[in-house]
Amino acid sequence: MKISIITFHEANNYGAVLQCYALAETLKSLNHSVELADLPLHGKAISFRAEMRNKVLSRAFSHFKANYLPTVSNDNTKNDAYVFGSDQVWNPQITKANYHLYFGSWVNSEATRIAYAASFGLSTWEFPEYSQEVKKQLENFDAIGVRETSAVEICNNTFAVKSEQVVDPTLLLTDYSHLFTKRKKTNSLVCYIFGKEKDKMDNIRKIGNKCNLQPILLNDMRFRKGIKSVPFPAVAKWLSYLEASEFVITDSFHCMVFSILFKKNFIAIPAVPERAGRMLSLLDCLGLKSRFFNSIDEASESAVLIEKIDYTIVDDKIKSLRESSLSFLKSALESN
Repeated sequence: MKISIITFHEANNYGAVLQCYALAETLKSLNHSVELADLPLHGKAISFRAEMRNKVLSRAFSHFKANYLPTVSNDNTKNDAYVFGSDQVWNPQITKANYHLYFGSWVNSEATRIAYAASFGLSTWEFPEYSQEVKKQLENFDAIGVRETSAVEICNNTFAVKSEQVVDPTLLLTDYSHLFTKRKKTNSLVCYIFGKEKDKMDNIRKIGNKCNLQPILLNDMRFRKGIKSVPFPAVAKWLSYLEASEFVITDSFHCMVFSILFKKNFIAIPAVPERAGRMLSLLDCLGLKSRFFNSIDEASESAVLIEKIDYTIVDDKIKSLRESSLSFLKSALESN
């Protein structure tokens, strides 16, 4: 089958490009041809400073996008199937006025529509003005796989459509080592967080001292005493720092996922508290909810910092979730 993936492939974001890569590779392994749908996201105006930052950031992602992601097509109307996801493609806070495009309003009624690990972002549906159109579009899907437990509840209770919880695409693949050059293992505390307020930095230093680890802050340009900053690493470099670390602190869902895939001890905090459901849902499935904290300050006093994760148990759970999610995807594609 010729398949279009509908996701945020243009985002200069490590999780966005890696989940896109993982889903595309999975579909190709099932003998399908894959391309990316070129859909507009939103027309939000950004400041000159943000625009300049995006231009600098794009350099960190250009090589990966050019070499590892499928071709982007602006003519997707004649494909056999459309796979929506993963990431927060069903969150109108992100897609804004173009929300309906990410529910497939433009897709031919004869084509197969599948959601794979699509996320609403929030734990409840907060957009009643869009509900009628969203329900109409969801009823046209042949199969709906969502990423969070809360998304299953939204599909059932708000839109009265059947859905199944599946894992993020990044968990479908078992090996990412070909994407980066391994670094020598270090006693490093790798931090990938969006907010870099002084109190967070103080607590990172505190945790580093407590665990006898060197803090490394990814995606940061400032000089910070006692913390090594790594400005805008390429995707390969970002992965290599995580893989070589001893401990990870992050408020990124996908950084948390790769910490788990690389078998790291870690703590996760929410970047946006109302979007914490995506972290908690996965951690709950893997028996790792003790690694979640509301803030770095809260984590800095926890005994969890010195507790090692038993990845024998976690890996067994991931394997089971991976198998059931692949079964969902295969069945959805084969039945149409």
